[in-house]
Amino acid sequence: MKQVTSILIALLTLGCAEVRIQEDVIFLPETRALHILNPHDFRSDEKDREKPLELPPLALEFENDLADDPNAWNKHGLKLFDKGRYEEALTAYNQAIAMKADDPKIWNNKGAALAKLERYKEALAAYDAALAFRPNFAKAWHNRGTALAKLKRYEEALEAFEEVIRLKPDDPEGWKNKTVALAVLGRYFEALDAIERALRIAPDFKDALELKGKLEDKIKEKKFRI
Repeated sequence: MKQVTSILIALLTLGCAEVRIQEDVIFLPETRALHILNPHDFRSDEKDREKPLELPPLALEFENDLADDPNAWNKHGLKLFDKGRYEEALTAYNQAIAMKADDPKIWNNKGAALAKLERYKEALAAYDAALAFRPNFAKAWHNRGTALAKLKRYEEALEAFEEVIRLKPDDPEGWKNKTVALAVLGRYFEALDAIERALRIAPDFKDALELKGKLEDKIKEKKFRI
């Protein structure tokens, strides 16, 4: 059981190195309940609230008229993120948020940087902020479910992936991640139904094909024991 669970979790996070950035938004392929929190409350602790932002040596790369542009900071954060410089990217996103606190894309990107730094609880707060401003933000729901799975909060992760599917029913990645959450919870037959749905959408989806095989083996093993 432990081996199968580890395989399923690995499949959930498969592709985390293949981060996709589209339209200035980070999507981690590896994503609560649906209440919305106040995004202006999202700092890690009181110390952070009092501490001024420490800016990286980025401003010289901007023209003067862009230095106070939150979109410029966000785009620079994306470049840093793409290079694996996650701490610096996080600082850039914080600077952008200080100027434009109601931008869900920037909050999502901050969450992605925090997730890469394995600061998953803080990442969840950032994703919540993104969703407060855009409740139908599928990428933020996806990333949030992944962070919840990293924290082994699989029921909540399942809720997040189901929200992704509600918003994007033809997204095979969402169905795959729902499958993994169900499987880790031991709900193998539901998981098999979900992965078959993914394969109806994308018949050549390699991860889904592999996952389906693991699930079928697990179900056969369970029946044999009975």
